[in-house]
Amino acid sequence: MDDKAEELTTAYQEGQLIDAAYKLSRGSKENRKAISTLLSELHNKGDIDLLKSYLSLSNNSQTGPDFFLSRRLFEKALPALKAPVEQVMLCIQHLASEAGNDLAANTVFGPFIEFLAVDSTRPLRALEVIRESPVKVANFVSPVIIAGTRTNLEEYFGYATELVTHEIPDVSINAIYSLGRISYAQTSYLPVRAIEEIKRISEEHHDDRYMAVVIKTASSLAKLDASLVEPAFTAVTNALRSGSDQALHAATEVFGFEANDLPDELLNLLISNLPRVKAENGGSINNIDFGISALFKKDKNRAIGCLEKILLSNPDTLSLKAFDSFIHEILSADLATLNHMLTRWFIRGDRVLCTAITEMIEPVHGNQLSMEIDPQALPNNDPVTLIFLARKAIGYLFFKPVSVSSILISLLRAATDEDVMKELEELLLDPLLLNYPGSAREFLEARISKEPEHVSVIIESVLKRLEEYLEKIRSIEDVPELLPALRQREAYMRNFNRQMSESYKQAMKGSIVEMIATKSVILYGRSSINYVRQATSSSSRMEIPMQAHSVEMEFPRRHNLDPFGLDYLLRVFRAERMVGR
Repeated sequence: MDDKAEELTTAYQEGQLIDAAYKLSRGSKENRKAISTLLSELHNKGDIDLLKSYLSLSNNSQTGPDFFLSRRLFEKALPALKAPVEQVMLCIQHLASEAGNDLAANTVFGPFIEFLAVDSTRPLRALEVIRESPVKVANFVSPVIIAGTRTNLEEYFGYATELVTHEIPDVSINAIYSLGRISYAQTSYLPVRAIEEIKRISEEHHDDRYMAVVIKTASSLAKLDASLVEPAFTAVTNALRSGSDQALHAATEVFGFEANDLPDELLNLLISNLPRVKAENGGSINNIDFGISALFKKDKNRAIGCLEKILLSNPDTLSLKAFDSFIHEILSADLATLNHMLTRWFIRGDRVLCTAITEMIEPVHGNQLSMEIDPQALPNNDPVTLIFLARKAIGYLFFKPVSVSSILISLLRAATDEDVMKELEELLLDPLLLNYPGSAREFLEARISKEPEHVSVIIESVLKRLEEYLEKIRSIEDVPELLPALRQREAYMRNFNRQMSESYKQAMKGSIVEMIATKSVILYGRSSINYVRQATSSSSRMEIPMQAHSVEMEFPRRHNLDPFGLDYLLRVFRAERMVGR
Protein backbone atom coordinates (compact mmCIF):
# COMPACT_ATOMS: atom_id res chain seq x y z
CA MET A 1 0.00 0.00 0.00
CA ASP A 2 1.47 3.37 -1.02
CA ASP A 3 1.64 6.42 1.25
CA LYS A 4 -1.53 8.09 -0.05
CA ALA A 5 -3.55 4.88 0.21
CA GLU A 6 -2.32 4.37 3.75
CA GLU A 7 -3.09 7.96 4.67
CA LEU A 8 -6.66 7.67 3.29
CA THR A 9 -7.24 4.36 5.08
CA THR A 10 -6.03 5.79 8.38
CA ALA A 11 -8.17 8.90 7.87
CA TYR A 12 -11.22 6.72 7.22
CA GLN A 13 -10.67 4.84 10.49
CA GLU A 14 -10.49 8.20 12.29
CA GLY A 15 -13.64 9.51 10.55
CA GLN A 16 -11.68 12.07 8.50
CA LEU A 17 -11.67 10.46 5.03
CA ILE A 18 -13.26 13.34 3.12
CA ASP A 19 -10.94 15.93 4.71
CA ALA A 20 -7.88 13.83 3.87
CA ALA A 21 -9.02 13.16 0.29
CA TYR A 22 -9.74 16.87 -0.24
CA LYS A 23 -6.27 17.89 0.96
CA LEU A 24 -4.52 15.27 -1.17
CA SER A 25 -6.50 16.25 -4.30
CA ARG A 26 -5.57 19.92 -4.25
CA GLY A 27 -3.10 21.35 -6.71
CA SER A 28 -4.04 19.99 -10.13
CA LYS A 29 -6.61 18.13 -12.18
CA GLU A 30 -4.32 15.10 -12.25
CA ASN A 31 -4.26 15.01 -8.45
CA ARG A 32 -8.04 15.03 -8.25
CA LYS A 33 -8.32 12.25 -10.83
CA ALA A 34 -5.72 10.12 -9.07
CA ILE A 35 -7.40 10.48 -5.66
CA SER A 36 -10.81 9.61 -7.10
CA THR A 37 -9.35 6.46 -8.66
CA LEU A 38 -7.63 5.57 -5.40
CA LEU A 39 -10.88 6.06 -3.43
CA SER A 40 -12.77 3.65 -5.71
CA GLU A 41 -9.96 1.07 -5.47
CA LEU A 42 -9.85 1.24 -1.67
CA HIS A 43 -13.63 0.95 -1.48
CA ASN A 44 -13.72 -2.06 -3.80
CA LYS A 45 -11.03 -3.81 -1.73
CA GLY A 46 -13.02 -3.18 1.45
CA ASP A 47 -10.42 -0.93 3.09
CA ILE A 48 -12.91 1.97 3.27
CA ASP A 49 -16.66 2.47 2.89
CA LEU A 50 -16.90 5.47 0.59
CA LEU A 51 -20.72 5.58 0.64
CA LYS A 52 -20.82 5.64 4.44
CA SER A 53 -18.30 8.49 4.56
CA TYR A 54 -20.16 10.63 2.00
CA LEU A 55 -23.46 10.15 3.80
CA SER A 56 -21.97 12.41 6.46
CA LEU A 57 -20.82 15.16 4.06
CA SER A 58 -22.53 18.45 4.91
CA ASN A 59 -22.86 21.65 2.92
CA ASN A 60 -23.02 23.95 5.93
CA SER A 61 -19.57 23.37 7.36
CA GLN A 62 -17.64 26.61 7.84
CA THR A 63 -14.29 24.97 8.58
CA GLY A 64 -14.38 21.69 6.64
CA PRO A 65 -13.50 21.01 2.99
CA ASP A 66 -15.39 22.59 0.11
CA PHE A 67 -18.65 20.68 -0.38
CA PHE A 68 -18.81 20.69 -4.18
CA LEU A 69 -15.12 19.94 -4.72
CA SER A 70 -15.36 17.06 -2.23
CA ARG A 71 -18.51 15.79 -3.92
CA ARG A 72 -16.72 15.98 -7.25
CA LEU A 73 -14.20 13.41 -6.00
CA PHE A 74 -17.09 11.06 -5.27
CA GLU A 75 -18.64 11.67 -8.69
CA LYS A 76 -15.38 10.74 -10.41
CA ALA A 77 -15.03 7.59 -8.31
CA LEU A 78 -18.67 6.49 -8.62
CA PRO A 79 -18.66 4.71 -12.05
CA ALA A 80 -15.92 2.32 -10.89
CA LEU A 81 -17.49 1.51 -7.52
CA LYS A 82 -18.77 -1.93 -6.64
CA ALA A 83 -21.70 -1.37 -4.29
CA PRO A 84 -25.40 -2.22 -3.86
CA VAL A 85 -27.56 -0.01 -6.05
CA GLU A 86 -29.92 0.99 -3.23
CA GLN A 87 -27.02 2.19 -1.07
CA VAL A 88 -25.63 4.27 -3.93
CA MET A 89 -29.08 5.79 -4.52
CA LEU A 90 -29.35 6.69 -0.84
CA CYS A 91 -25.96 8.41 -0.92
CA ILE A 92 -26.76 10.33 -4.11
CA GLN A 93 -30.11 11.44 -2.69
CA HIS A 94 -28.26 12.85 0.31
CA LEU A 95 -25.63 14.67 -1.82
CA ALA A 96 -28.25 16.19 -4.12
CA SER A 97 -30.34 17.31 -1.15
CA GLU A 98 -27.36 18.87 0.62
CA ALA A 99 -26.57 20.95 -2.48
CA GLY A 100 -29.88 22.81 -2.01
CA ASN A 101 -30.93 25.17 -4.80
CA ASP A 102 -27.47 25.36 -6.35
CA LEU A 103 -27.44 24.87 -10.13
CA ALA A 104 -24.89 22.08 -9.66
CA ALA A 105 -27.19 20.13 -7.32
CA ASN A 106 -28.12 17.44 -9.85
CA THR A 107 -24.76 16.98 -11.57
CA VAL A 108 -24.24 13.91 -9.38
CA PHE A 109 -26.88 12.03 -11.43
CA GLY A 110 -24.61 11.98 -14.50
CA PRO A 111 -21.98 9.74 -12.86
CA PHE A 112 -24.85 7.66 -11.43
CA ILE A 113 -25.96 6.86 -15.01
CA GLU A 114 -22.41 5.69 -15.76
CA PHE A 115 -22.46 3.57 -12.60
CA LEU A 116 -25.70 1.87 -13.66
CA ALA A 117 -24.54 1.31 -17.24
CA VAL A 118 -21.55 -0.78 -16.09
CA ASP A 119 -23.79 -3.73 -15.18
CA SER A 120 -27.09 -4.52 -16.93
CA THR A 121 -28.59 -5.77 -13.63
CA ARG A 122 -28.11 -2.42 -11.91
CA PRO A 123 -30.83 -0.49 -13.81
CA LEU A 124 -33.27 -3.33 -13.10
CA ARG A 125 -32.51 -3.19 -9.39
CA ALA A 126 -32.84 0.61 -9.39
CA LEU A 127 -36.21 0.23 -11.13
CA GLU A 128 -37.32 -2.12 -8.37
CA VAL A 129 -36.33 0.45 -5.74
CA ILE A 130 -38.37 3.08 -7.59
CA ARG A 131 -41.44 0.85 -7.66
CA GLU A 132 -41.05 0.07 -3.95
CA SER A 133 -40.71 3.74 -2.87
CA PRO A 134 -41.83 5.93 -5.79
CA VAL A 135 -42.41 9.04 -3.69
CA LYS A 136 -38.92 9.04 -2.14
CA VAL A 137 -36.87 8.30 -5.27
CA ALA A 138 -38.93 9.78 -8.12
CA ASN A 139 -35.96 11.89 -9.25
CA PHE A 140 -34.08 8.69 -10.14
CA VAL A 141 -36.58 7.69 -12.85
CA SER A 142 -34.89 9.57 -15.69
CA PRO A 143 -31.28 8.46 -14.91
CA VAL A 144 -32.41 4.83 -14.57
CA ILE A 145 -34.29 4.87 -17.91
CA ILE A 146 -31.36 6.54 -19.69
CA ALA A 147 -28.87 4.04 -18.27
CA GLY A 148 -31.13 1.08 -19.07
CA THR A 149 -31.62 2.07 -22.72
CA ARG A 150 -27.88 1.82 -23.26
CA THR A 151 -28.13 -1.96 -22.89
CA ASN A 152 -31.75 -2.61 -23.98
CA LEU A 153 -33.40 0.30 -25.75
CA GLU A 154 -36.84 -1.17 -26.41
CA GLU A 155 -37.26 -2.75 -22.97
CA TYR A 156 -36.50 0.44 -21.06
CA PHE A 157 -38.43 2.59 -23.50
CA GLY A 158 -41.39 0.40 -22.55
CA TYR A 159 -40.69 1.02 -18.87
CA ALA A 160 -40.59 4.75 -19.57
CA THR A 161 -43.98 4.81 -21.34
CA GLU A 162 -45.39 2.69 -18.51
CA LEU A 163 -44.18 5.19 -15.88
CA VAL A 164 -45.49 8.14 -17.91
CA THR A 165 -49.00 7.17 -16.76
CA HIS A 166 -47.96 6.72 -13.11
CA GLU A 167 -50.36 8.17 -10.56
CA ILE A 168 -47.60 10.07 -8.74
CA PRO A 169 -46.87 13.27 -10.74
CA ASP A 170 -43.15 13.38 -9.90
CA VAL A 171 -42.65 9.87 -11.30
CA SER A 172 -44.71 10.62 -14.40
CA ILE A 173 -42.93 13.93 -15.09
CA ASN A 174 -39.47 12.35 -14.76
CA ALA A 175 -40.52 9.57 -17.13
CA ILE A 176 -41.73 12.13 -19.67
CA TYR A 177 -38.43 13.95 -19.37
CA SER A 178 -36.48 10.75 -20.01
CA LEU A 179 -38.19 10.28 -23.39
CA GLY A 180 -36.32 13.30 -24.68
CA ARG A 181 -32.95 12.26 -23.25
CA ILE A 182 -32.74 8.69 -24.54
CA SER A 183 -30.08 8.02 -27.20
CA TYR A 184 -32.27 6.60 -29.95
CA ALA A 185 -30.80 4.53 -32.78
CA GLN A 186 -30.94 6.33 -36.14
CA THR A 187 -33.26 3.74 -37.64
CA SER A 188 -35.44 3.39 -34.54
CA TYR A 189 -39.21 3.91 -34.75
CA LEU A 190 -39.31 4.74 -31.04
CA PRO A 191 -38.94 8.55 -31.40
CA VAL A 192 -42.22 8.55 -33.36
CA ARG A 193 -43.94 6.70 -30.52
CA ALA A 194 -42.34 9.08 -28.03
CA ILE A 195 -43.55 12.24 -29.77
CA GLU A 196 -47.05 10.77 -30.09
CA GLU A 197 -47.02 10.15 -26.34
CA ILE A 198 -45.86 13.71 -25.69
CA LYS A 199 -48.52 15.12 -27.98
CA ARG A 200 -51.20 13.10 -26.16
CA ILE A 201 -50.01 14.42 -22.79
CA SER A 202 -50.11 18.01 -24.06
CA GLU A 203 -53.76 17.53 -25.02
CA GLU A 204 -54.92 15.69 -21.89
CA HIS A 205 -53.01 17.51 -19.13
CA HIS A 206 -53.20 21.18 -18.17
CA ASP A 207 -50.93 21.17 -15.13
CA ASP A 208 -48.12 23.71 -15.45
CA ARG A 209 -45.41 21.22 -14.42
CA TYR A 210 -46.52 18.74 -17.08
CA MET A 211 -46.56 21.47 -19.73
CA ALA A 212 -43.02 22.54 -18.79
CA VAL A 213 -41.60 19.04 -19.27
CA VAL A 214 -43.61 18.60 -22.50
CA ILE A 215 -41.89 21.66 -23.96
CA LYS A 216 -38.42 20.38 -23.05
CA THR A 217 -39.03 16.84 -24.27
CA ALA A 218 -40.82 17.78 -27.50
CA SER A 219 -38.01 20.24 -28.35
CA SER A 220 -35.38 17.53 -27.82
CA LEU A 221 -37.26 15.05 -30.02
CA ALA A 222 -37.80 17.62 -32.77
CA LYS A 223 -34.03 17.85 -33.27
CA LEU A 224 -33.77 14.13 -34.07
CA ASP A 225 -35.66 14.04 -37.36
CA ALA A 226 -37.55 16.43 -39.64
CA SER A 227 -40.64 14.20 -39.50
CA LEU A 228 -40.95 14.89 -35.77
CA VAL A 229 -41.04 18.68 -36.10
CA GLU A 230 -44.77 19.01 -36.88
CA PRO A 231 -46.07 16.91 -33.93
CA ALA A 232 -43.49 18.56 -31.66
CA PHE A 233 -44.73 21.96 -32.81
CA THR A 234 -48.29 20.95 -31.96
CA ALA A 235 -47.28 19.63 -28.53
CA VAL A 236 -45.33 22.79 -27.65
CA THR A 237 -48.18 24.99 -28.90
CA ASN A 238 -50.64 23.13 -26.66
CA ALA A 239 -48.26 23.36 -23.71
CA LEU A 240 -47.70 27.10 -24.09
CA ARG A 241 -51.43 27.66 -24.44
CA SER A 242 -52.34 25.61 -21.35
CA GLY A 243 -49.28 26.31 -19.17
CA SER A 244 -48.30 29.34 -17.15
CA ASP A 245 -45.06 30.59 -15.61
CA GLN A 246 -43.34 27.19 -15.38
CA ALA A 247 -44.15 26.37 -18.99
CA LEU A 248 -42.82 29.76 -20.11
CA HIS A 249 -39.69 29.26 -18.03
CA ALA A 250 -39.15 25.88 -19.72
CA ALA A 251 -39.53 27.62 -23.09
CA THR A 252 -36.85 30.14 -22.08
CA GLU A 253 -34.53 27.30 -21.05
CA VAL A 254 -34.92 25.59 -24.41
CA PHE A 255 -34.42 28.92 -26.20
CA GLY A 256 -31.48 29.91 -23.99
CA PHE A 257 -29.43 26.76 -24.45
CA GLU A 258 -30.64 25.28 -27.75
CA ALA A 259 -31.61 28.29 -29.88
CA ASN A 260 -29.20 27.53 -32.71
CA ASP A 261 -30.04 23.81 -32.80
CA LEU A 262 -33.84 24.03 -32.99
CA PRO A 263 -35.83 23.72 -36.23
CA ASP A 264 -36.96 27.12 -37.52
CA GLU A 265 -40.67 26.43 -36.94
CA LEU A 266 -40.09 25.61 -33.29
CA LEU A 267 -37.65 28.48 -32.77
CA ASN A 268 -40.16 30.98 -34.20
CA LEU A 269 -42.86 29.56 -31.94
CA LEU A 270 -40.70 30.06 -28.85
CA ILE A 271 -39.67 33.56 -29.92
CA SER A 272 -43.30 34.58 -30.41
CA ASN A 273 -44.07 33.58 -26.80
CA LEU A 274 -41.02 35.09 -25.10
CA PRO A 275 -42.62 38.56 -24.72
CA ARG A 276 -45.12 36.96 -22.33
CA VAL A 277 -42.39 36.29 -19.75
CA LYS A 278 -42.75 38.49 -16.68
CA ALA A 279 -39.89 40.89 -16.01
CA GLU A 280 -39.69 39.84 -12.35
CA ASN A 281 -38.78 36.26 -13.35
CA GLY A 282 -35.04 36.89 -13.36
CA GLY A 283 -34.06 33.32 -14.25
CA SER A 284 -36.27 33.37 -17.34
CA ILE A 285 -34.88 36.75 -18.42
CA ASN A 286 -31.32 35.42 -18.05
CA ASN A 287 -32.20 32.41 -20.23
CA ILE A 288 -33.59 34.73 -22.89
CA ASP A 289 -30.42 36.83 -22.69
CA PHE A 290 -28.26 33.74 -23.30
CA GLY A 291 -30.47 32.63 -26.18
CA ILE A 292 -30.47 36.02 -27.92
CA SER A 293 -26.69 36.26 -27.52
CA ALA A 294 -26.23 32.81 -29.10
CA LEU A 295 -28.75 33.58 -31.85
CA PHE A 296 -27.00 36.90 -32.57
CA LYS A 297 -23.88 35.02 -33.69
CA LYS A 298 -25.92 33.07 -36.23
CA ASP A 299 -28.72 35.44 -37.27
CA LYS A 300 -28.29 39.05 -36.14
CA ASN A 301 -31.56 40.35 -37.55
CA ARG A 302 -33.65 37.65 -35.89
CA ALA A 303 -31.90 38.19 -32.55
CA ILE A 304 -32.42 41.96 -32.69
CA GLY A 305 -36.06 41.52 -33.74
CA CYS A 306 -36.64 39.12 -30.85
CA LEU A 307 -35.17 41.53 -28.31
CA GLU A 308 -37.14 44.41 -29.80
CA LYS A 309 -40.47 42.60 -29.35
CA ILE A 310 -39.64 41.68 -25.74
CA LEU A 311 -38.73 45.27 -24.81
CA LEU A 312 -41.79 46.71 -26.54
CA SER A 313 -44.04 44.23 -24.71
CA ASN A 314 -42.62 45.27 -21.32
CA PRO A 315 -41.77 48.98 -21.70
CA ASP A 316 -42.33 49.90 -18.04
CA THR A 317 -40.81 46.86 -16.33
CA LEU A 318 -37.88 45.80 -18.50
CA SER A 319 -34.80 47.50 -19.89
CA LEU A 320 -31.79 46.49 -21.93
CA LYS A 321 -29.67 46.38 -18.76
CA ALA A 322 -31.24 42.97 -18.01
CA PHE A 323 -29.59 41.63 -21.20
CA ASP A 324 -25.94 42.17 -20.34
CA SER A 325 -24.71 39.21 -22.41
CA PHE A 326 -26.37 40.69 -25.49
CA ILE A 327 -24.83 44.10 -24.77
CA HIS A 328 -21.42 42.42 -24.68
CA GLU A 329 -22.08 40.73 -28.04
CA ILE A 330 -23.19 43.99 -29.65
CA LEU A 331 -20.17 45.92 -28.41
CA SER A 332 -17.86 43.09 -29.52
CA ALA A 333 -19.35 43.07 -33.01
CA ASP A 334 -18.62 45.60 -35.73
CA LEU A 335 -20.08 49.10 -35.38
CA ALA A 336 -22.28 48.55 -38.43
CA THR A 337 -24.69 46.45 -36.36
CA LEU A 338 -24.88 49.06 -33.60
CA ASN A 339 -25.42 51.77 -36.22
CA HIS A 340 -28.27 49.75 -37.75
CA MET A 341 -29.95 49.31 -34.36
CA LEU A 342 -29.49 52.98 -33.50
CA THR A 343 -31.11 54.11 -36.75
CA ARG A 344 -33.93 51.58 -36.59
CA TRP A 345 -34.84 52.20 -32.94
CA PHE A 346 -34.51 56.00 -33.05
CA ILE A 347 -36.87 56.13 -36.06
CA ARG A 348 -39.43 54.06 -34.13
CA GLY A 349 -39.10 56.54 -31.29
CA ASP A 350 -40.32 54.21 -28.50
CA ARG A 351 -38.87 55.28 -25.17
CA VAL A 352 -37.75 51.79 -24.14
CA LEU A 353 -35.88 51.25 -27.43
CA CYS A 354 -34.24 54.68 -27.48
CA THR A 355 -33.22 54.31 -23.84
CA ALA A 356 -31.75 50.92 -24.78
CA ILE A 357 -29.32 52.67 -27.15
CA THR A 358 -28.11 54.81 -24.25
CA GLU A 359 -27.78 51.75 -22.01
CA MET A 360 -25.88 49.95 -24.73
CA ILE A 361 -23.05 52.48 -24.96
CA GLU A 362 -22.92 53.34 -21.23
CA PRO A 363 -20.41 50.53 -20.50
CA VAL A 364 -17.96 51.99 -23.04
CA HIS A 365 -15.24 53.87 -21.15
CA GLY A 366 -12.41 55.97 -22.45
CA ASN A 367 -12.79 57.21 -26.01
CA GLN A 368 -16.42 57.74 -26.97
CA LEU A 369 -17.84 55.67 -29.83
CA SER A 370 -17.97 57.33 -33.20
CA MET A 371 -21.34 56.18 -34.57
CA GLU A 372 -23.23 56.81 -37.77
CA ILE A 373 -26.70 56.55 -39.18
CA ASP A 374 -27.17 53.43 -41.31
CA PRO A 375 -28.52 54.60 -44.70
CA GLN A 376 -29.98 51.14 -45.39
CA ALA A 377 -32.15 51.42 -42.27
CA LEU A 378 -33.62 54.73 -43.44
CA PRO A 379 -37.05 54.34 -45.05
CA ASN A 380 -36.21 57.42 -47.16
CA ASN A 381 -34.16 60.60 -47.01
CA ASP A 382 -37.05 62.93 -46.39
CA PRO A 383 -36.23 66.03 -44.30
CA VAL A 384 -38.54 65.11 -41.42
CA THR A 385 -36.85 61.74 -40.82
CA LEU A 386 -33.32 63.19 -40.86
CA ILE A 387 -34.13 66.03 -38.45
CA PHE A 388 -36.09 63.65 -36.25
CA LEU A 389 -33.07 61.33 -36.01
CA ALA A 390 -30.77 64.25 -35.15
CA ARG A 391 -33.02 65.44 -32.34
CA LYS A 392 -33.44 61.90 -30.98
CA ALA A 393 -29.65 61.42 -30.95
CA ILE A 394 -29.20 64.67 -29.04
CA GLY A 395 -32.01 63.86 -26.63
CA TYR A 396 -30.76 60.40 -25.67
CA LEU A 397 -27.00 60.67 -26.20
CA PHE A 398 -26.41 64.28 -25.17
CA PHE A 399 -23.82 63.34 -22.56
CA LYS A 400 -21.78 61.53 -25.23
CA PRO A 401 -20.89 64.61 -27.34
CA VAL A 402 -18.46 62.82 -29.68
CA SER A 403 -21.04 60.13 -30.46
CA VAL A 404 -23.73 62.74 -31.14
CA SER A 405 -21.36 64.78 -33.30
CA SER A 406 -20.50 61.74 -35.42
CA ILE A 407 -24.20 60.94 -35.88
CA LEU A 408 -25.00 64.50 -36.99
CA ILE A 409 -22.07 64.43 -39.44
CA SER A 410 -23.38 61.19 -40.96
CA LEU A 411 -26.80 62.84 -41.35
CA LEU A 412 -25.15 65.76 -43.13
CA ARG A 413 -23.62 63.30 -45.59
CA ALA A 414 -27.03 61.76 -46.29
CA ALA A 415 -28.87 65.08 -46.57
CA THR A 416 -29.53 66.64 -49.97
CA ASP A 417 -31.95 69.38 -48.97
CA GLU A 418 -30.45 72.81 -48.15
CA ASP A 419 -32.97 73.46 -45.34
CA VAL A 420 -32.12 70.13 -43.70
CA MET A 421 -28.40 70.88 -43.80
CA LYS A 422 -29.02 74.31 -42.31
CA GLU A 423 -31.10 72.82 -39.50
CA LEU A 424 -28.41 70.21 -38.80
CA GLU A 425 -25.81 72.98 -38.67
CA GLU A 426 -27.91 74.82 -36.08
CA LEU A 427 -28.21 71.66 -33.97
CA LEU A 428 -24.45 71.15 -34.16
CA LEU A 429 -23.94 74.66 -32.81
CA ASP A 430 -26.73 74.71 -30.28
CA PRO A 431 -27.08 72.68 -28.14
CA LEU A 432 -23.98 70.62 -28.97
CA LEU A 433 -20.96 72.89 -29.44
CA LEU A 434 -22.18 75.63 -27.12
CA ASN A 435 -22.31 73.05 -24.34
CA TYR A 436 -19.19 71.07 -25.30
CA PRO A 437 -16.60 73.44 -26.81
CA GLY A 438 -13.89 70.93 -25.92
CA SER A 439 -14.33 67.31 -27.09
CA ALA A 440 -17.03 68.05 -29.68
CA ARG A 441 -14.94 70.81 -31.27
CA GLU A 442 -11.81 68.64 -31.34
CA PHE A 443 -13.74 65.86 -33.04
CA LEU A 444 -15.19 68.18 -35.67
CA GLU A 445 -11.82 69.79 -36.37
CA ALA A 446 -10.35 66.33 -37.00
CA ARG A 447 -13.19 65.48 -39.43
CA ILE A 448 -12.85 68.51 -41.73
CA SER A 449 -10.25 66.96 -44.03
CA LYS A 450 -11.98 63.56 -44.08
CA GLU A 451 -15.49 64.60 -45.08
CA PRO A 452 -17.03 65.45 -48.49
CA GLU A 453 -16.66 69.09 -49.49
CA HIS A 454 -20.23 70.17 -48.67
CA VAL A 455 -19.94 68.65 -45.18
CA SER A 456 -16.50 70.20 -44.57
CA VAL A 457 -17.86 73.62 -45.47
CA ILE A 458 -20.64 73.28 -42.90
CA ILE A 459 -18.22 72.07 -40.21
CA GLU A 460 -15.90 75.04 -40.84
CA SER A 461 -18.87 77.40 -40.72
CA VAL A 462 -20.19 76.07 -37.43
CA LEU A 463 -16.72 76.12 -35.84
CA LYS A 464 -16.27 79.73 -36.95
CA ARG A 465 -19.62 80.67 -35.43
CA LEU A 466 -18.60 78.95 -32.17
CA GLU A 467 -15.36 80.91 -32.03
CA GLU A 468 -17.25 84.18 -32.64
CA TYR A 469 -19.64 83.29 -29.83
CA LEU A 470 -16.79 82.51 -27.41
CA GLU A 471 -15.00 85.76 -28.34
CA LYS A 472 -18.13 87.73 -27.50
CA ILE A 473 -18.40 85.92 -24.17
CA ARG A 474 -14.77 86.70 -23.34
CA SER A 475 -15.22 90.36 -24.26
CA ILE A 476 -17.91 90.90 -21.62
CA GLU A 477 -16.60 92.16 -18.30
CA ASP A 478 -17.58 90.52 -15.04
CA VAL A 479 -21.17 91.29 -14.05
CA PRO A 480 -21.34 91.32 -10.23
CA GLU A 481 -25.08 90.72 -10.25
CA LEU A 482 -24.54 87.40 -12.04
CA LEU A 483 -21.82 86.21 -9.67
CA PRO A 484 -23.21 84.12 -6.77
CA ALA A 485 -21.94 84.95 -3.32
CA LEU A 486 -19.13 82.81 -1.86
CA ARG A 487 -21.55 81.34 0.68
CA GLN A 488 -23.94 80.31 -2.10
CA ARG A 489 -21.18 78.74 -4.16
CA GLU A 490 -19.90 76.79 -1.15
CA ALA A 491 -23.41 75.59 -0.35
CA TYR A 492 -23.86 74.44 -3.94
CA MET A 493 -20.54 72.60 -3.98
CA ARG A 494 -21.33 70.86 -0.68
CA ASN A 495 -24.64 69.69 -2.11
CA PHE A 496 -22.98 68.59 -5.36
CA ASN A 497 -20.25 66.68 -3.48
CA ARG A 498 -22.89 64.93 -1.38
CA GLN A 499 -24.75 63.83 -4.52
CA MET A 500 -21.52 62.59 -6.10
CA SER A 501 -20.61 60.67 -2.94
CA GLU A 502 -24.02 58.94 -2.87
CA SER A 503 -23.71 58.16 -6.58
CA TYR A 504 -20.26 56.65 -5.99
CA LYS A 505 -21.57 54.44 -3.19
CA GLN A 506 -24.39 53.17 -5.40
CA ALA A 507 -21.98 52.46 -8.26
CA MET A 508 -19.65 50.51 -5.96
CA LYS A 509 -22.38 48.15 -4.76
CA GLY A 510 -21.68 44.69 -6.14
CA SER A 511 -18.58 45.84 -8.05
CA ILE A 512 -15.62 43.52 -8.48
CA VAL A 513 -13.41 45.99 -6.59
CA GLU A 514 -15.63 45.79 -3.52
CA MET A 515 -15.51 41.98 -3.62
CA ILE A 516 -11.72 41.58 -3.88
CA ALA A 517 -10.43 44.60 -1.96
CA THR A 518 -10.77 45.94 1.56
CA LYS A 519 -11.38 49.61 2.30
CA SER A 520 -9.16 51.71 4.55
CA VAL A 521 -9.49 55.37 5.53
CA ILE A 522 -6.16 57.21 5.63
CA LEU A 523 -6.34 60.32 7.77
CA TYR A 524 -2.90 61.72 6.96
CA GLY A 525 0.47 60.81 5.42
CA ARG A 526 2.00 60.30 1.99
CA SER A 527 2.16 56.51 1.93
CA SER A 528 0.50 53.40 3.33
CA ILE A 529 2.35 50.73 5.32
CA ASN A 530 1.56 47.02 5.33
CA TYR A 531 3.22 44.05 7.00
CA VAL A 532 3.53 40.91 4.89
CA ARG A 533 4.08 37.56 6.60
CA GLN A 534 6.89 35.48 5.12
CA ALA A 535 7.26 31.69 4.95
CA THR A 536 9.53 31.87 8.01
CA SER A 537 6.61 33.35 10.01
CA SER A 538 8.41 36.70 10.26
CA SER A 539 6.84 39.89 8.92
CA SER A 540 8.40 42.41 6.58
CA ARG A 541 7.39 46.05 6.32
CA MET A 542 6.14 47.29 2.94
CA GLU A 543 5.64 50.98 2.26
CA ILE A 544 3.52 51.99 -0.73
CA PRO A 545 3.78 55.65 -1.81
CA MET A 546 0.53 57.36 -2.70
CA GLN A 547 0.00 58.28 -6.33
CA ALA A 548 -2.12 61.04 -7.80
CA HIS A 549 -5.28 59.88 -9.53
CA SER A 550 -7.65 62.12 -11.43
CA VAL A 551 -10.62 61.80 -13.74
CA GLU A 552 -11.67 64.44 -16.23
CA MET A 553 -15.28 64.83 -17.34
CA GLU A 554 -16.66 67.51 -19.62
CA PHE A 555 -19.88 68.96 -18.26
CA PRO A 556 -22.42 70.82 -20.44
CA ARG A 557 -21.95 74.59 -19.92
CA ARG A 558 -25.66 75.32 -20.05
CA HIS A 559 -26.24 73.11 -16.99
CA ASN A 560 -24.85 75.90 -14.79
CA LEU A 561 -26.67 78.71 -16.62
CA ASP A 562 -30.07 77.17 -17.30
CA PRO A 563 -30.32 73.58 -15.99
CA PHE A 564 -34.11 73.44 -16.22
CA GLY A 565 -34.15 74.83 -19.74
CA LEU A 566 -31.56 72.28 -20.87
CA ASP A 567 -33.46 69.43 -19.21
CA TYR A 568 -36.72 70.56 -20.84
CA LEU A 569 -35.09 70.74 -24.29
CA LEU A 570 -33.73 67.20 -23.98
CA ARG A 571 -37.07 65.90 -22.71
CA VAL A 572 -38.83 67.42 -25.73
CA PHE A 573 -36.35 65.77 -28.10
CA ARG A 574 -36.90 62.42 -26.37
CA ALA A 575 -40.68 62.66 -26.33
CA GLU A 576 -41.15 63.60 -30.00
CA ARG A 577 -42.74 60.99 -32.26
CA MET A 578 -43.32 60.97 -36.01
CA VAL A 579 -46.98 60.80 -36.94
CA GLY A 580 -47.90 57.50 -38.59
CA ARG A 581 -45.01 55.51 -37.05
